[in-house]
Amino acid sequence: MRACREKINILACRRYGTTIRNSVFSLFKEILGKWQLLPYVKIRETDFEITFPNGSRVIFLGLDDENKLLSINNISCIFIEEAFEVPKETVDQLNLRMRGSAANQQIIMAWNPISKSSWLYDFCEVNPPENLLYIHSTYLDNPHLPKEYVDALEELKVRNPRKAEVYCYGRWGVDAEGLVLTNWKEEMFNPMEIAARHGIERRCGLDIGWTDPTAIVDTLYDKENHIIYVYNQFYRSGQTLDKIAAAMETMNLKKVKVACDAADPRAISFFREKGFNTYPCVKG
Repeated sequence: MRACREKINILACRRYGTTIRNSVFSLFKEILGKWQLLPYVKIRETDFEITFPNGSRVIFLGLDDENKLLSINNISCIFIEEAFEVPKETVDQLNLRMRGSAANQQIIMAWNPISKSSWLYDFCEVNPPENLLYIHSTYLDNPHLPKEYVDALEELKVRNPRKAEVYCYGRWGVDAEGLVLTNWKEEMFNPMEIAARHGIERRCGLDIGWTDPTAIVDTLYDKENHIIYVYNQFYRSGQTLDKIAAAMETMNLKKVKVACDAADPRAISFFREKGFNTYPCVKG
């Protein structure tokens, strides 16, 4: 709406560039379609940019591409999808780069309150800045959700009450309780350098969900040192098999063995027909 009303440059981003096409870029195009604005905007699929007739631009970038971020100027509004993935230091840097000419410059962030250990909990609940507008909403506030999606969320309250606390009620999650893995840390690394080491294996896993997000995790496995490097991922609810296949192609997984949930053999067969080397995982 701002892009229609005034000439403005907007940066829409997520932490990793590999997730842009199938998440925030896809979502913006979907909304433009619903509002019947697609005939009036120019969409550049190759470099993820949308231009409006009045000169407004929405530029889509992954925050892992520092060189591209440094080259962008005259940004007056920044939208961060899945902000819990993004370190506070990165958001601070984005704030410093917002030097556009439009009035009411702002950073808009969206996320589910996954954990109180996130910097977002302190930022929003404990020590909020004076110029913060903090909006808490749930699926009950969204009249446009499909009935099937609402039904699945209602079922989640019975099937997985802990997860429902976050995804149904929008309450901050509890850190370690119920987690499968707790011995992890977040730091920068170069996947190409690690992949070149002796004994490193590339491993990928796929878990299909609907209300629970579909998760694709591309990793490098250091068996000798018992380290798994997660460097490429897809994590989103409400994804059809076609959209999942598109995400896998964007992640360059055509030649990689992909371990899938063994409970869904039809999906495994579907992905194999699409040219992916999918196989059922061994549970136990």
